[in-house]
Amino acid sequence: MQFKLIVFIIVIIILAALGWYFYNQAIIEEFPRASGDAVFYEISEIKTKDLNPGVYQTEGYVAKIYTCPACPPPKQCKPCMGDNIVISQENKILDNYNLTPNDLIIFTQTPEIFELGKKYQFTIRLTETKSTSEPINDLELVSFEFLEG
Repeated sequence: MQFKLIVFIIVIIILAALGWYFYNQAIIEEFPRASGDAVFYEISEIKTKDLNPGVYQTEGYVAKIYTCPACPPPKQCKPCMGDNIVISQENKILDNYNLTPNDLIIFTQTPEIFELGKKYQFTIRLTETKSTSEPINDLELVSFEFLEG
C-alpha cells in the first residue's frame, strides 16, 4: 500500500513538471522573435544617448527577474514597480536594483519565461513615461530571441 502511494506521488510530480515545461514552451513559441527593423544599441549606449521614444534593439544577459507579489483582497499592499527583468552587458546575477551603466530594466508581462544568466537579443520600446530612478524613460519588451547561455 505504501509503495503504491509513493509511485502515485512520483507520477503526479512528473506530470506537474511536464505540464509546467510545456506551458512555458507554449508561451515562448507564441512570443514574437526579435525584429530586424530596429536600430541596435549596446545597453550602455541606450542609457547614455539621448534617444527619442521608439523601438530599438539590444542584447544582454538576464541578471534579475522580478514579478510583482500577489496582493489578495482585502489587503492593501504597497504598489510594486511592475513585472520586469534586468539585463546586463555582463553575465551576472543581481539581487537588488543598484544598477550600473551596463544594466537596463525592461518591463514585461511575462518575466517568468526568461532564465537568469542566459543571453538574449531584445527589441524594446522606449516609452514617454518614467517610473524608475534610471536616467532614461521606461523600456517595454516588444520581442526577444535567445542567443546563448
